[in-house]
Amino acid sequence: MRLHDWVERRLRLESFPGQRDGEEILVFARRHPFFLYRSILWPQVLLVLALALVTEAHLWPFILSPLGLFGPPAAFIAGLLLCGGLVFWAVLEWENDHYIVTTQRVIAFRRVYKVYEERREAEISRVQDVTTRIPGLTATLLGYADVQIATAGVLGAINFARIGEPEYVVGVILRQRDSATTQRTETTRGGVREALEREMGIHNEMDAD
Repeated sequence: MRLHDWVERRLRLESFPGQRDGEEILVFARRHPFFLYRSILWPQVLLVLALALVTEAHLWPFILSPLGLFGPPAAFIAGLLLCGGLVFWAVLEWENDHYIVTTQRVIAFRRVYKVYEERREAEISRVQDVTTRIPGLTATLLGYADVQIATAGVLGAINFARIGEPEYVVGVILRQRDSATTQRTETTRGGVREALEREMGIHNEMDAD
């Protein structure tokens, strides 16, 4: 099983804070797994380079000698803990940004753990247009893009950044928008029809009197 598949399965939401009664999740997305792999890889590369520099400069005796026989195991354990911490932080940062399309809304969550949190959302019926922006050659090769959702009102655009399968997400949003618009139109027509029938019934009763 690939790493991002395991992470996605562990982190996939069955529900989310503020979810309404009867509201179903149609799309749950995060940034493309490329950004997870990159976040994990770079700290490991820097760690390897630091170890290589220490080795090349013959600094190990100065680092390990104060610990005596415990020096090598302690260095090994410290390296493992550091690598594990970096991987954990990379996964945590990757999962903090996620994007949801439901039967009623589009929602973008962005968060830096314990520092910053933002939630932007709009009713699906207020979506005006949905476009994709491919931010370079890497995005073209790996199949990710920004999905930009233009909405009515002061909210402006909601951006689903660097997500995979962008065309599928666009299709889901537009289909649900059209479905919501049709349903709202039918509800409005039903209300008008009911009001007319009620008014005609009143007039018929007055004529009968």
